[in-house]
This record gives sequence, structure tokens and C-alpha cells, in this order.
Amino acid sequence: HLYAQSEIHLQWAIIKLLREEYFGAMFDFRSAYNMAELNMKKFPNFLPSSKTVGFFRALFGSTPDNYKWILNIAGLDGNFEQGMILMKTYLNQPNFQEMILDKQASLFYVALFELNYGDKKQSWELVKHTTDDYKQNLLSCYLRAYVGSKTAHNDEAIDCLNNRPKSSDYEPFYILDYILGITKLNRLDNDADQPLKRFTSFYKGKIFVKDAYRRISWVYLLAGNIEKYNIYKGLSIKKGSSESEEDKFIAQEAANGVVPDATLLRARLLFDGGYYTKAEDLIKFKKPEDFPTQYRQLEYYYRYGRILQEQNKLTRAVECFKQVIKIAPINTPYYFAPNACLQLGLIYKNLGFPAIAKGHFTQLKKYSKAEYIQSLTIKANKELDKL
Repeated sequence: HLYAQSEIHLQWAIIKLLREEYFGAMFDFRSAYNMAELNMKKFPNFLPSSKTVGFFRALFGSTPDNYKWILNIAGLDGNFEQGMILMKTYLNQPNFQEMILDKQASLFYVALFELNYGDKKQSWELVKHTTDDYKQNLLSCYLRAYVGSKTAHNDEAIDCLNNRPKSSDYEPFYILDYILGITKLNRLDNDADQPLKRFTSFYKGKIFVKDAYRRISWVYLLAGNIEKYNIYKGLSIKKGSSESEEDKFIAQEAANGVVPDATLLRARLLFDGGYYTKAEDLIKFKKPEDFPTQYRQLEYYYRYGRILQEQNKLTRAVECFKQVIKIAPINTPYYFAPNACLQLGLIYKNLGFPAIAKGHFTQLKKYSKAEYIQSLTIKANKELDKL
């Protein structure tokens, strides 16, 4: 009974978050968390409560520093690693019929936490082996395609989305069209705008709308149609929500009149799709002096560094990231420098130089005016905790 109440409060909290009712969401989260913890203490052999408590501990343990005052008001705290252990322990329990849907929810949580704050490769391996039913299950299809699109398995994501269930027995689930548009654009398909236009035409929510219009504008930019590029760039300012870091960045970028460099944009998209060799073939013939502005030079070094890093060409990748940090002022509004610090920290951590890694993770926090600094700081803090 406590568990059922806890799950209902959790679902209400998520709905309120999507409706941007943040305080209401936080108090529903508190009710759900307290009930799940009480249930776990009263009935330690009732395993599903460990999934819910684990979710909350991981969630609250990955809250940005500037939002932790809300957790303090609500009397909440968390620990990311403890939360992940609880959820993974639950996932590894033997299956019972009544636990199947509940374990699918736990898989969803673990995969997305792992993707954003843990091991991306582990996230994909987990999802790949547990979503074989994606042709009949929309949640499996979503999770497989989304994680695939973020972990250099772009072709697998497109194949999954092209084989998703579409009969009248299923909801249309337009977010899947959005992901299909992203993955096709990453592959530089000429028809990538079609699923994105379906999404913007039929989806009734606000999240992802700005990005969808931005990506449609990129399709036209890469095709050389500047008139339509400007039309859809304008729609990316007017439509959708402006609450998330990403949405604010998209609106600001469009309002500033920044037109992407076609070569760097193609390299970025190919990189996002995991087509690293093709991305390097595009960018390696460019030189820093080919880009007249500081912004473009920062982007050039950063993108080149990431492409090299993913191919394990670490010496040259480190040189590129250090150039980003050298050029960027400490009050830079762009995410390239703090992200370069994060990547350098990860490289040195993996090479067995923890002191150097800590220095880069700590340096990241100095770029307090940069885009995405909240999410980058969370990732840096996670790595510092591990070290």
C-alpha cells in the first residue's frame, strides 16, 4: 500500500515538472521518497521499494549546486553512487511476473543515469540486451533509440525507429519522430527534416520543440537554402519552452544571429552519430586561421579534440583541448572551455594521473558564465567524488 502511494506521488511529481510546477513537484518527490524509505524499513524483503529509493538517491545526488537549496527546504538529500547500487541490485534479482513492468522502469532509470553521469558504454550494453522487444514495446523502442543515438550507435537507433510499432493499437509517440530526425541528420541524410516536421506538427508539448526547429534549419543550411534556414531559425526562437539549459542556449544562439559554419556543423553531426573517421576527414584539412572569430577557433579546436579523443588519438586531442583553454577567457559564455577541462580530466584520470585530473575538474568550475555550466559541474563533481 505504501509502495503504491509512493509510485503515484512519483508520477505526479514528473507530470508537475513537465508543467513547470517546480515546488509542487518537489513536495510530491518528498512524499514519494519518504513513503518508499518507510516501506523499505518496514518490509525489507519487498524489493521494489529499493528501486524507488535508489532512483531518488541518484536523482537528488545529481542535483546542480544552485538548486540544492530547494532540496534543503524539502528536507531531501541523496547520494548518486548509493542510488545506483540499490537500483542495480534490484535489476539483478530473479524475475517474477508481477515485477516485470517494475523492473523495466528500473532499467529505464539506470540506463539514463548511467548515460548522463556514469559509463555510456555500459548504458548501451545494458539497453541492447534488455530491449529486444522494441518492435512491440514503445518504451523499449524509445530507450534503445535514445541511448543508441547518444552512444555512437546511430545506425542501430535508426533501424530501431524504422521498425517501431505503428498500428492503431499503439500511441503515436511523436518523440520517436524527433529522435529519428536527429539520428538521420547525424548521418547527413537529405530527408532528416521530414520526421522533425512530423514532430513539430503533431506534438502538443513544449520540450524539444526549439531543438527540432533548430535542426530543421540546419538541414536547409547544409543544403544551401538560406531563406528556409532563416525561417526555421526564427521558429526556434518563438516556439517551445525556454526553461532548460538547452532551450535557453538555442534561443540565445538564434537571437544572436550566429550562423553555424557548414564544415564544423557537418563534423559535429557526424561526431554525434559516432562516424568519427568521416568527421575527422572533414575537419583535418581546416586550420585555425581559416576561422576569423574567436568563437569559431574555439569550436574548431574543441570539435577536433573530441573527434580525436573518441578515436583514442589522445596526444593530439590533449593539444586541441589545451588550445581551447588557452584562447578562452575565464568569463567566456561558451561551453567549449569548461567542456575541454572535463575531457582533459577524463583523459588524465583514465591514464592514471589523478592529481592532474582533479586539477582540470576543479578548473572547470571557474567558467561560471559558460553555457551548460550546471550540467558540466555535476559531471565534474561526480568524477571528483570517484577520485
